[in-house]
Amino acid sequence: MERTIPKKEWKKMRYKSVYVVATEEKVILDFEVTDRLPTIEALMPHFIQIKNRFPEGKIQKIVSDEDKAIIGAVKRVFPEVAHFFLRVSSIKKR
Repeated sequence: MERTIPKKEWKKMRYKSVYVVATEEKVILDFEVTDRLPTIEALMPHFIQIKNRFPEGKIQKIVSDEDKAIIGAVKRVFPEVAHFFLRVSSIKKR
């Protein structure tokens, strides 16, 4: 079911960032809406929540953009997991 977002709500949301955790098959596991430029500390609870949902060693790699807060949070919460970067400019628009 598709939800239409009222203009007033959209204006508030456009200054936020949405972080999505998905599988290779593009199944969304979790997401979080944060302030526009969250800190490492603001993102860590979200990553800890994801880590706690999976058995040790089950997460094999993380792919994200090169946001400094994401990089820092991943290093702290997932120090043993390979972290790769997706260049936003390389994503094809549909």
